[in-house]
Amino acid sequence: MPRSEHDFVTKLQQPHITDHVDDVVTALANKDADFPAGAPISINLDLTTACNYRCDHCIDYEILNSGPGYDLGVVVSSLASMTLAGLRSVILIGGGEPTAHPHFANVVEVIKMLGLQCAIVSNGGRPEKLRRVAPYLTEGDWVRLSLDAGSDETFQAMHQPVRPVRLEEICQSVRDAKKVNPAAKWGFSFIVSWPGLSAPNGRPLKTNVHEIAAAAALAKDSGFDYISFKPMLQRDAEGAETIAWPSGAEGERLHAELAGQLEKARTLRAPAFQVLESLNLDAAGKGADSHLRDQPSRCAMHFFRQVLTPTGVYGCAAYRGDPKDRLGDADAYAGVRPLLATGARTHAHVEAFDAAHECRNITCIYNSANRWVDSLRETGEAAPAGARIGDYYL
Repeated sequence: MPRSEHDFVTKLQQPHITDHVDDVVTALANKDADFPAGAPISINLDLTTACNYRCDHCIDYEILNSGPGYDLGVVVSSLASMTLAGLRSVILIGGGEPTAHPHFANVVEVIKMLGLQCAIVSNGGRPEKLRRVAPYLTEGDWVRLSLDAGSDETFQAMHQPVRPVRLEEICQSVRDAKKVNPAAKWGFSFIVSWPGLSAPNGRPLKTNVHEIAAAAALAKDSGFDYISFKPMLQRDAEGAETIAWPSGAEGERLHAELAGQLEKARTLRAPAFQVLESLNLDAAGKGADSHLRDQPSRCAMHFFRQVLTPTGVYGCAAYRGDPKDRLGDADAYAGVRPLLATGARTHAHVEAFDAAHECRNITCIYNSANRWVDSLRETGEAAPAGARIGDYYL
């Protein structure tokens, strides 16, 4: 069973969401059916492509600093219309660094005024901006900082901040923010990098496997609520996000080192501190044998979770910026008419986009949810509505 935050089947069985699921199932069962007006339940909102770091390992390296930020008026009108049509949660994330947008705090305030759950994924390099929005956050909201290191030396090598900032300074800012408002959860994100990986510019990436346990200790001592570990993702020749796990003896050696470090990290678990491992990390060493790489033809998650960026709306974060998964312009949800048109385009796109082929190299955490929706389509059953977990992040 997946952890609760990755149990997307249960999340889709929450009251007021199952009607949307049933509408999707009906549309998938009859491609000529009109798709009812609706918005995704959860969105990734990329406020900008600008970033104050120069991380070699960034999966969005090619699109960083590539254009203007999201227009505030378009963002607000989009959030308002989507909320009326079923939006429940917003994750402010990349493309770029959310806090680099001049109206970052205003957007967080609007999200909370609309009654939405709000999450923030940041590099932590502008702690004063995170402290400013901390009072807006409520129970169920979270902030996750991409830190990827157990020492400042490794942090500097991996992130290359434009403005000097130390790992210890960022960790201290979390202590301060939690004193202001303890309601939100704060996470320390650690992307595991191993020997043999290289950046888009060809530069070898810094290895950090040996700092997993040290990072867990630092996160716990700094008052984070959890540390999460996930594998390094890189884009293949077709633009998909994939895991380049080494083969043979090298892969076995890496698996043993990773397992040893994670075991040390797990010993630090406590009621107020969790050590989490992503589904992708568990699947990384299994390669093609992982069931998460066996995708159904239709990706129903396009209806429930999308990515809004200054350059357009996309169906999946794995294809952020890729024309093959583009659903519309940046203002695709900025009003009732655009919302209806985007819903129709999404329906047509899901029918045309063959996930079994396009996503065959992707270790997809939404695999089980897609297969569950597909089973409802095949059996004609309605989605059961019983879960009351209050977590709408997809």
